[in-house]
Amino acid sequence: MKDLDTSVLMRIRMVGRRTADELVRNRMALRAAVDGSGVVDWQAYCASTGIPLVPAQPPADGCELLAGLPWFFEALAEELDDNVLAAILLSRICRPPGSQKTLEEIGAAASPALTRERVRQKERKLLGQITGGLLNDSYDGLGIHFHPGFARWWQRAADVLAEVEEIEVGSFVKLLATAWGVPFAAVVEQLPALVAVATGEPQMAAGFRAFATLDSRLLAEGSRGLDRLPVLKLRIGNAAVRLTEAGLPLVGDVIDSLRSGDLERVGMTAAKRVTDHLNLVASCIKETGVDWDGYRTTMSLDCLPPTPLVTPADFVSTLPEVIEKLLRSHSVSMRAGDIFRNRTGKDARNRMTLHQASEALSTFTSTIKREETVLLAWLNDVLVSREFWRLDVWLDGTWLAWWAEALETYEQSEDDYDRFADNLAWRWRLSGREMKSAVPTLWAVFTGYPDKRRPVHQPTVPVADAGSAMGRIRLHGFRRVH
Repeated sequence: MKDLDTSVLMRIRMVGRRTADELVRNRMALRAAVDGSGVVDWQAYCASTGIPLVPAQPPADGCELLAGLPWFFEALAEELDDNVLAAILLSRICRPPGSQKTLEEIGAAASPALTRERVRQKERKLLGQITGGLLNDSYDGLGIHFHPGFARWWQRAADVLAEVEEIEVGSFVKLLATAWGVPFAAVVEQLPALVAVATGEPQMAAGFRAFATLDSRLLAEGSRGLDRLPVLKLRIGNAAVRLTEAGLPLVGDVIDSLRSGDLERVGMTAAKRVTDHLNLVASCIKETGVDWDGYRTTMSLDCLPPTPLVTPADFVSTLPEVIEKLLRSHSVSMRAGDIFRNRTGKDARNRMTLHQASEALSTFTSTIKREETVLLAWLNDVLVSREFWRLDVWLDGTWLAWWAEALETYEQSEDDYDRFADNLAWRWRLSGREMKSAVPTLWAVFTGYPDKRRPVHQPTVPVADAGSAMGRIRLHGFRRVH
């Protein structure tokens, strides 16, 4: 290092004596802090110049960098002379969307009070100082020195993003994760501050805001199989339908949409509800997957039936009662529970006709028929398609398993009511009398009508080509001897 005196520096335009003296002192301090191998002791340099060093030690790797970011910003705030800047840093730049203080709140708390625009100006300048110090060693009067070993990580990220003008949130996170050698989720945890430094704006774009609030556990590889879960099975109401209609039928699709920053195409309210609900699901993730009992408890859902039905006999004997409770606990239609009890859940000989039901319920036969169609479609959506978003209760897993077995038997019964009843009775080792309480309900939900009708079209047996042995057997020796 060549020595420079004050007089030489003052020949530079716009450099006064005070600046020249400071440059000389800093240069001398830097020379004193360099050891024989050329390594700078930055703590010694900053101590001799009276400039705070933040952080005191550089991170060892990318994970340590991200894990230490909250402490870095707290240390930086402590060194700021302006309390408004400290409030901006801790209450806006470092905070996720939804928990940031507004410019008005920070301005009103200042003494003397500041306008919204003045706070914005301070915020913009502070972000410029932080970015300038990290990337270019240019602090613009900040009065703080960032440890070069810390700044080096930010410079590496800037090099990766050097040719990028605009980028979607998922790509931004992926590039940083690659540059720093850290997991995707580690970047997401610190996304608000990272975006603020990279963009110079503490208010994230809409897509970034939604993604920044997503629990990092949902971003783990495979997310314990949650990424393949249909959104219609989550208790998020009509938002599930909007997601499906938008081409996002699986939770994995929703997370991908959050990564690309376009989930709000389903609507801001729906996007926020979905994101909040996914975070609730993430809180229930265990080593073996989602703890659905924990999910039910968190959602405060009553279970139906309240106790597990261990045997098929338990299932069939209580089925009408459980279905009626299910209908009455939801606003399927005005008379859904009564129509099911008097018509839908009974066999052809014991149920009311449409005319009898209309007289009993003081309405029209067309109304009874329409509401019956609606309730059966609703039950099919819930019990066959498993669209649980419609429900305000939790359906017991064992009870649903009996439904799955019944559906499998129905699909093998070729739309024949009696065959279905006989096959299911055989499968569950129950008598025909025991099955009578359940078969009408099962059949009605599977077919959409509460009738014992046989199909109009009887399938014909195809005649095999005489010239082909395909599908034919020869009954060698299978003959009676008279």
